[in-house]
Amino acid sequence: MHKKILVVDDDFISRAKLPAILANIGDCHTHESGEEALAVFQHALEIGAPFDLIALDIEMPGMSGHAVLQNLRNIEDALCVPEHQRTKVIMVSVHDDPSNIISSLKTGADAYLIKPFDYGDMLDKLSEIGMAIDTGLLDTARLNEEGFLELLNRFIELGHRRLQEMEHNRSDDDYQAIEKACEELQITAASISAHIVNLSLIQLQKAAQQHPESLGLYIQKTQRELKRLERFTQTRN
Repeated sequence: MHKKILVVDDDFISRAKLPAILANIGDCHTHESGEEALAVFQHALEIGAPFDLIALDIEMPGMSGHAVLQNLRNIEDALCVPEHQRTKVIMVSVHDDPSNIISSLKTGADAYLIKPFDYGDMLDKLSEIGMAIDTGLLDTARLNEEGFLELLNRFIELGHRRLQEMEHNRSDDDYQAIEKACEELQITAASISAHIVNLSLIQLQKAAQQHPESLGLYIQKTQRELKRLERFTQTRN
């Protein structure tokens, strides 16, 4: 039976990756803000079509994932949803510290998944919360091809945009902004195994920290690696 799934994450790469991973499990609805997600969640409950699963990021603009989770459980309490019928919630975050994990579980999360993660990690979490599926029924070939290429394309688009922003940051001597953008791209590159691009990003980040005069060269190198990745995706379409 197909599940009804809600993905809540302000990062559009994650909003592409999670539905690609969960496509064989159920129908995914994505939202980038906690406020939107709460409205959709409550409406679904009120019309008798609740979500089976929510994948919820923690660090988002506006309402944090912790606050969203607390409100989700408050809504279920107000509508007298029985414990066994409550929506399963997996917190999905780059934060791997005990305080975030413990806080999430105490607030009502059913599981905690650390980014970057892969398909197997998500299947493990689904099994952990009692939503195990028969992997023999999954169209993994389609997932690995179409889903992966979609993630690559979105990463390439994000990468080009961030590198353009870095050029402006370099002109303004805003090296901290460049470091932060590199960290963001490195997390995504690692999650999709874009190792060569990730290596370029690490070198670019080090240049921002230690050798600002060489930043232009490392930005160009990273752009070349993104273009190589782009040519690869074009040959697969």
